[in-house]
Amino acid sequence: MKKLLFSLCLCVSIVAAKAQQIQLYAGNSATKKAVELKWFGKELNRDDSYDIYRKQTGGDWQKINTSPIKRATPLDIKGINAEAAKPNKNLLLLTYSQAFQKSTSADNIPGLGYYVLYLIAPVQNELAALMGIYYVDETVTQGTSYEYCLTKDGKKPQAALCNVSITAAAYTQPAAPAGFAAKANDKQVELKWGADKKYAQYRIYRALAAKGKPQDTLTIMLSDDQQKLAAKNEFFYTDKDSLIQNGKTYYYKICGVDFFGNETKLSTEITATPDDMTPPNAVYGFKTQLKDKAVKLSWWKSKDADCTGYNLYKSPNEKSGFVKLNATLIAKTDTVYIDKSVKEAEQYFYYLEAVDKKGNGAKTETASYVIPDMTPPAVPKNLSARTDTGKIYLTWDKNTEADLAGYYVFRALSNEPSNFQLLNPKPIANNSFMDTLPKEANNYFLYRICAADKNYNRSAQTAFIAARMPDAVPPTAVILKPAEVEDGKVKLQWTANRDRDIKGYEVWRAEADTGNNAINPQKISATLVAAKTTAFTDDRAMPAKKWQYYVVCVDSAGNRSIASNKVTVPITSAQSKAVTLKATYSASAKAVSLSWTAAGNDVGYKIYRQKDGGNYIPITNIAKATTFSDKTVADGAGYSYKVLVITTDADDVFSNEVKVKTK
Repeated sequence: MKKLLFSLCLCVSIVAAKAQQIQLYAGNSATKKAVELKWFGKELNRDDSYDIYRKQTGGDWQKINTSPIKRATPLDIKGINAEAAKPNKNLLLLTYSQAFQKSTSADNIPGLGYYVLYLIAPVQNELAALMGIYYVDETVTQGTSYEYCLTKDGKKPQAALCNVSITAAAYTQPAAPAGFAAKANDKQVELKWGADKKYAQYRIYRALAAKGKPQDTLTIMLSDDQQKLAAKNEFFYTDKDSLIQNGKTYYYKICGVDFFGNETKLSTEITATPDDMTPPNAVYGFKTQLKDKAVKLSWWKSKDADCTGYNLYKSPNEKSGFVKLNATLIAKTDTVYIDKSVKEAEQYFYYLEAVDKKGNGAKTETASYVIPDMTPPAVPKNLSARTDTGKIYLTWDKNTEADLAGYYVFRALSNEPSNFQLLNPKPIANNSFMDTLPKEANNYFLYRICAADKNYNRSAQTAFIAARMPDAVPPTAVILKPAEVEDGKVKLQWTANRDRDIKGYEVWRAEADTGNNAINPQKISATLVAAKTTAFTDDRAMPAKKWQYYVVCVDSAGNRSIASNKVTVPITSAQSKAVTLKATYSASAKAVSLSWTAAGNDVGYKIYRQKDGGNYIPITNIAKATTFSDKTVADGAGYSYKVLVITTDADDVFSNEVKVKTK
């Protein structure tokens, strides 16, 4: 056998693993009407001798060996040399004797040489007989069932080392091991069959042609692990010696060998053709990145000579569902692939497979990429505005995007892109917005909106829409001058209102009682006095009564000012006297302090100022205070001041003039 030495060495550990105790085997002899017995075990001592007992069912134990069964005396060196020189030398005796020369004899553990004999003995009866572990019972009656037990020399059956039962019968060659099958791999063939512990070993015959002469015979013993794989119907033995080549077909047959060297029938012939099934090395550097709105996949070029190209696979799931992207093999020199068949906000998984000529592939680790959402929502439609006092309400049509986060609102005073300011830092979900503003604001406000999705993509802004709140600010009150009475007519004059949206004036009259309180005020101007007019003549006032007048300003929005100062006619008291004005300048405060004393029936005071010889202009409204601090003066300038005294029953009177020089 070409592989005998390999098989023997392989089996050293196998027998050691199996021989945890002494096992007695019995079999019907293939050459005579007898029962053969053989025993093995780790507890066997090579120097022990044994007895065999037998009994029939219900009978008594009878020792059947006439003398103790023990090993043969090995040849010494001289005897070995003499036997080796014979033409018909006894090879088994030589092997047996040589094993003793290579063994230790100081204890019960066999040396390596003797241990090798135990590997041959299961199928070599003559060797087993030399070792004292084999016995043939030729006194059996065919068809009778027997039980045998093994004892050490001189021991009774009650101290049996092991037992076995058998029915004596003519030997029948068993069928071949069932389920013999082969699977070809790269320069090797995997084999399996229905293993049976009644066989000491198996012989596998391999040929290069159908029913051809075996090229090689493999003799094997099964380990416990192989037995377990066989029980699961898995491949458990691999034929992978150096003779096997890819592309060649091999033919196999198998037979089992029992513990007495008897072979089963040969199995049906099976075939296997090994081929290149080893993939090239997987490529390195496989990664994904975004390119425009596609996924760019890149890798390092394979340096494996067996690699012919690549296949790229993609799936929305990490563990399954992968589909090949390339219709033809990607060239080995290519290192980039652009996948445009992707959707935004979706995650994809990829792996690259390096492929050889036989189609064997090696996969990379899976790489993934989440395609970012880069598509903004549509521009909102139908933006409109509704106004109210201090509020502007905006509404628009809802967007329909599934990932919509909301809307942003922008406001400006002029239609320049840089002027529009964001009003809400977070998108609003509703399609409406209320902008709260000072109710005095009467200019136009411009608005734009845009939509935003959950990935912060913004649509373009809408065209602007302009909105203006209702005018809720009343106009400024005017100052009614002292009235003149001529020919029973009361002539009224007042200062002009400078508000831009002034529409006109209402003139009111009431009878004044002794306490100068107005009784039953009535509007005496049938229509608004024109905005450009600052005079009105009342020709319907009854004589011999004291009347009180005032003016109300009305703007274009209908807002009405507070009443002007009240003027009473006819004049019944002496004309008020002018007040005396005083002024001082504080360099540290950079201000001019003015003061004066009240006089009689004064209504209020209005301060006029002249700078460096220019015109007098009023710098205050009408007030009742008799002091004022002018903090708007400039350094190194000359100022002149007067105070206009407003009275109830006489012409207005200016105070004296005072001059101040600032530093």
